[in-house]
Parts: sequence; structure tokens; C-alpha cells
Amino acid sequence: MNNYFLLYHDGVRQSEEGVSFYYADVKHKLYLRYARFRKGDVSALVSSKHSKEKLKKLLAKPKDLWIFHCCGFKVLDSYFNRWEMREVKGSHYQYSNDKRNWKDYILGDDEKIDKIFEIHQRDKQECENWTNKVDYELIFKPHFEIRDITSIYRADVFNLAADFGSGTGEKSFPENYLRKLAFFNKFKNLH
Repeated sequence: MNNYFLLYHDGVRQSEEGVSFYYADVKHKLYLRYARFRKGDVSALVSSKHSKEKLKKLLAKPKDLWIFHCCGFKVLDSYFNRWEMREVKGSHYQYSNDKRNWKDYILGDDEKIDKIFEIHQRDKQECENWTNKVDYELIFKPHFEIRDITSIYRADVFNLAADFGSGTGEKSFPENYLRKLAFFNKFKNLH
């Protein structure tokens, strides 16, 4: 039987939400990508075959954790509460000639490539060759806590988006959810 955990960030403005965009021009063998990152708090409900102690060891590496790419658990629900309202311009630009080997790109190196990035950031509707599919990632910095909620977990009770609203900071985070967990823990102890 799987164990269920609540992962939440214990520091303010330490996590990131990443959105990636891809460009492909097969005829000219030019492939581009860039990502935007916004800072905030992130929380996730996950299941894992591992115990809490084993999971802590797996995730204790001193590097950022891209939660949808972690082998230690499966994400059941996640929520990002961003603190920076405006999207910053693109960062982490890269290019490739074969779609497999990517190299970092610095704006100013090539006028034509710069223009492709700039047009996409200004008006995505005008752009050809940019994929509609957008990758989405939530990133924990290596400072987070794990709470074992296996005994009180119910899929229809724990809904991160419903608990925190639109994700623009109007509800405090993660205090609201911790109160909810405390309530269920008390309820469990009464039975």
C-alpha cells in the first residue's frame, strides 16, 4: 500500500514555477527553447512506495527538486502560490541544430535568433513554428518538509487549489493547509 505525504515549502519565496517554450524550424535545422520562472511557495500531495525516512534520504540532495521528474514519488496534486505577479522576460535561452544537443544562447549573439525570441515574448499569436504544448514545472529548493498523512488522506478532502484560491497570494500559505491537517489529526485521535 502506498503512503501519502504532504510536501510543502518552509521558506517564503524560495520555490519556482517554470514554463518552457519550444521553436522548431526543420528546414533550417534550427531549434530554440527558453523558460520563464516565477518565484513563490509550492506544495504537493504525493504518493510513494517508500517510508518517510527513505523518502527524506532520496530527496536530501543539495540541489533543486523538479517535482514532476522525481523517481521517489508520484504527484497527486500540486499548487503554486506565486509572489511575483508579473512574468519576467525569458531566461535560460538555448538553441540546437539537431533537437538533441542543446547549447546555451546569449541574447545579442545572432540578430535573427534574437528576433525570433523577442517576437514570441511580445505576441505569441503572431508566431509560427512555436509549439502550442507548453511544459510546466514546479521546483522545490532543497529546503522542504515531508508530512506523513497516509492515515487521514482522502482524495475528495485534500484539494490544494480549492484551499488556496487563484494562486496570486490572496490566501496565506502554507499556514491554512497546516491548520486543516491539524484538524484532521485531532479528528483522527477522537476515534
